[in-house]
Order: sequence, then C-alpha cells, then structure tokens
Amino acid sequence: MKEVRKEMVSQEGSGLKARYNPFRIFGAFALGAAAGSIAALLYAPASGRVTRQRIGMKFRTLQHATGRKLGQAQRLLARKAQHLQRAAVRRLQTARDWMTEHVANGHAKPAGRRALRHA
Repeated sequence: MKEVRKEMVSQEGSGLKARYNPFRIFGAFALGAAAGSIAALLYAPASGRVTRQRIGMKFRTLQHATGRKLGQAQRLLARKAQHLQRAAVRRLQTARDWMTEHVANGHAKPAGRRALRHA
C-alpha cells in the first residue's frame, strides 16, 4: 500500500512539473486579454467621445444637485442660528429683568457658591 502511494505521489509530482510552463500560462493570459478586448469593442454601447460626454453631463448634474442641497442646508443653518440667537437674547433679557427686580426689592443675596448655583 505504501509503495502504491509513493508511486502516485512521484507520478503526480512529475506530471505537475511537466504541465507547469510559464510561457503556456502567459500565452493563455494574453489570449484571454485579447478575446476580452475584442468582445468589449464589439459590445460597447457607445464610442469613447459619447461616453465621455455622458460622464461629463452626469458630473455636471451631480455638481448642480450638490450645490442646490448645500444652499438648502446653508439657509436652514442660518434660520436655526437666528432662532438660537433670538432665544438667547430672550433668556438674557429675562435674567436681567429678574436680577433688576430682586436687587431693587432688596432680595439680593451675598455672592457665593450657593447663590451662583441657583441664579
């Protein structure tokens, strides 16, 4: 049994070496590349010039849509910033009014940690 395995291994090894030919592999690769190039030329949907024009049109459309979306986002952010500014001004005015009222009525507390936390 061991002799049969040794013979099979030696035969497979020698057959593998005989079949491995770098020129044969390169030839198969070159033949496949040539066949693929021919098939691409035969089944190409449009010429190179037309394809470049289509790609350019798609790019310009994408560029226009991106600019439009960017403008919308800019306007939205400007509105949000204005809303936040108005809210901050209202809160500041409320705090000013509260401070004025409490100081005028004599309810002012001495400055300290507790007073600052609750203000």
